[in-house]
Amino acid sequence: MLPWFSRERFTGPGRQNLRAYWKRVFRRSAVVSLGLAFICILVSSGVALGTFLRSPVPDGPLIPVTSYIHLITVGHFVVLDEMCDPSDPDCVLPVEHSFQLSAGSSVKIDDDRLLTAGHVCEAAISARGAIDTMDAEGDILIGVEFQAIDHLGEKHDVTIQAIHSGPDLCILHAADVAGNVAEISEELPFVTEHVWNVASPRGIFTPGAPIILDGFFTGQLDEPFGDQYTIPGAPGSSGSPIFRADGTVVGIIHSVNPQFEHATYAATLRSIQEIEQATRQ
Repeated sequence: MLPWFSRERFTGPGRQNLRAYWKRVFRRSAVVSLGLAFICILVSSGVALGTFLRSPVPDGPLIPVTSYIHLITVGHFVVLDEMCDPSDPDCVLPVEHSFQLSAGSSVKIDDDRLLTAGHVCEAAISARGAIDTMDAEGDILIGVEFQAIDHLGEKHDVTIQAIHSGPDLCILHAADVAGNVAEISEELPFVTEHVWNVASPRGIFTPGAPIILDGFFTGQLDEPFGDQYTIPGAPGSSGSPIFRADGTVVGIIHSVNPQFEHATYAATLRSIQEIEQATRQ
């Protein structure tokens, strides 16, 4: 064998042997490097997969948001000065124009029943009683529609089935309203329990994009307040449902503290159960 630093090793046959030797070394190094890289990929993939499999599903409320139904009262007006005798051949009837008189919230509790606040229904009744009266601009009210709008944006006529004045609740009848049916809870919420509210504060409502709020149950008050929650509220929130994390209804908002909009009051669970059972068919 030639010494490592001998001249013969780098010339003639020795040089060829050295070149072959380094080729073998390079090939082995390449195979080892690729093997190590493949092993690293497998290990890191296994770690990522294991982490994914071990990660729990994020906890979240099971709120049936499609059970929320928006309510509106629409008034139809004509200008009184443009009225004329329809029997007159020269009479041109005035063009009717419509305005939304009020907005509220409700929740679907059966295939054809909605639950809302009592004063939302009373406002619709008052509007109907005002037909043939004039507003401040001199327009005369000729008709009123009480409508429900589901999460698909479809409008439905509603009729009042029952009003429970004490706790401020109302049951409405409406057919073919889209959305899930929300169940009434069997248990009272506990103080500090986290709850959720779907509503249309200030009349804000976009089909398919509900306003979802949250807060806490803070206890029961004497009537007419009922249950107290720290949920933001505003006109339009009346009649909106309060849900527990399991998706059951525990309250229906009827008013907001005028000094602090995050203090809202709702009909008690017991009163909700009473009117639901009384109107069940």
